[in-house]
Amino acid sequence: MPEETPAHPPKRALITVKGLLVLFAGMFLLFGGLIWGAQWFLMKTGGDLVANATQAFEQLFKLTPQLTVHSGSVVMEKASIAELAVTQRKVRTIVNYKQQWLGSTKVLIVQGDFIVKAGFDLNQSFRFSVDQGTREVSVDFAKPKILSTEFKGMDVLFSSDGIINHLNPEDSKQVVQLLLAETKLQALNSDIREEAMQQVQQRVKDLLSTSASKINVHFHDGALPPAAIALP
Repeated sequence: MPEETPAHPPKRALITVKGLLVLFAGMFLLFGGLIWGAQWFLMKTGGDLVANATQAFEQLFKLTPQLTVHSGSVVMEKASIAELAVTQRKVRTIVNYKQQWLGSTKVLIVQGDFIVKAGFDLNQSFRFSVDQGTREVSVDFAKPKILSTEFKGMDVLFSSDGIINHLNPEDSKQVVQLLLAETKLQALNSDIREEAMQQVQQRVKDLLSTSASKINVHFHDGALPPAAIALP
């Protein structure tokens, strides 16, 4: 009587459809977590350049930056209103004021002292852009401007009343206005704004030179050009 061959149990699939779905879901979560973790690591722990740039931003502008992250780059912009006075100078101005009425001339020669401040109007656009891949930092400013002309006082060098045309408080007011206008004109014709650009450029480089591979500081007339990276 021939021996019976034992029947083999049917082969089972190595993994079921349900198992495949679970596996793919797990891999998706794993890779998603790795990507998110890498971004978080760059921003929070490994992004020393971002941390240094943020600190430089705060030191320069006395503002906490508003950060925008996109494809490994960070754009820092202001989130509040402020001005940054970079340099100031004492200015002394002399005005020779004369006024004639019915042939009678009054004269007032005065010397005014002012403090002129130049810097950046942070209500205009400006930004730090940090590329974490190349470790380059780009800083964009609107060009500096005269922020304030502070009147500190004046001395009368010479005064003379006309026979019928006497000096009065209104003349003093006009002289102060002339002093202020002349001082502003002197400031605009001076190199104080160029000095402000040089100072802020050097300050940025001093703060970031040890952590950035390259630092680019640009000054623009009017509105800034679009950021080098696309923002979300």
